Amino acid sequence: MKKLVLLIASLAIAAAPAWATLDGSSAVLVGPGSANPGDTVELCFSVENGSPDGEAIREVRLTLPEDSDILSGYYDDAGQGWNFDFSIGGDYDNVGFFIDADGNPGEIAPGQMGYFYLTVFLHHNMDCGQQELAIKLYGDDTGDAPHWIRIYDYLDVCGVATEGSTWSSVKGLY
Repeated sequence: MKKLVLLIASLAIAAAPAWATLDGSSAVLVGPGSANPGDTVELCFSVENGSPDGEAIREVRLTLPEDSDILSGYYDDAGQGWNFDFSIGGDYDNVGFFIDADGNPGEIAPGQMGYFYLTVFLHHNMDCGQQELAIKLYGDDTGDAPHWIRIYDYLDVCGVATEGSTWSSVKGLY
């Protein structure tokens, strides 16, 4: 009877889905915080894999407003051995793709963090205000779906980058 119980328990464990998730991962626009229409800027994004269960990131997709053109992109993995190919796509050349280049299950392992850079031209007719940036991280398909997470950040167009201030620092401007 004990053998039968052990066998059933073993089968139940083997049949259980292997959940993998990118929950806990982050992607943030590090800089610049502000730009103007007509500018060519280098956007820097930090990306960290916070997967609690071993799912690695195999693709980082950065979607910018339609009134911008991505000119180039690169990444800095701080010597962690990532291997991504970069390409530009989308109807308006506003999507940057960093895709696993070596066929490994994933490039950014849980706990790893690095930087992704895009050189971007902001069209002269771009609206002022907070422009949405969509960052989508795709996992290595370990476990069950979904294997991605979408994160939003914003670029302030026509704004003024600000730092913390005190009343005396403001008075000092006049």
